[in-house]
Amino acid sequence: MKRRGSYIAIAVAAVALVTVGLGAYRGEPRGTGQTREEICEDLAELTEGYCTHVDCRVVTEEYMDACLASCVLSFCPEKVPCTGLDPVFCASCEDMQGARFWRDTDIAGTRCQDSLQQKHQSRNIDQQEFLACFRTKTESLCPALTGTDWYARLREATGQSPLSGSSGAVPER
Repeated sequence: MKRRGSYIAIAVAAVALVTVGLGAYRGEPRGTGQTREEICEDLAELTEGYCTHVDCRVVTEEYMDACLASCVLSFCPEKVPCTGLDPVFCASCEDMQGARFWRDTDIAGTRCQDSLQQKHQSRNIDQQEFLACFRTKTESLCPALTGTDWYARLREATGQSPLSGSSGAVPER
């Protein structure tokens, strides 16, 4: 079921609501040269022009709406509050159909990549070190994921095969 149209309509309607900011400030999409305020003026453009082609480019259709919602939530949290009108913004952090799951994995991946690149003074980072960091940071953001098969499900949701053993590449996002 495609919900992108209704999701965008709800997000735009949410502009009128006054809320306390949710989530972490994410800044601007790399390479756009736009401020956060400029980006959030056109949620449809953010969703279709950036989120679809960058953050959610490898996410399967089943989770695309949640991934797109997380992208908007990361940039413009005040525009998409949890109002009960659309459960994607109110879902718990372990729910892969919710924006928070995808936002948390994106935050964890970005933090690990940045910290490991700084630690090693190189853009090349060890995949196993990244994977350990990624799992730890994701589970610290959402403790409910600890001890579950969330990482294998994430790999499947990003078009990769489930892990066999402890090896395997980090899901692309």
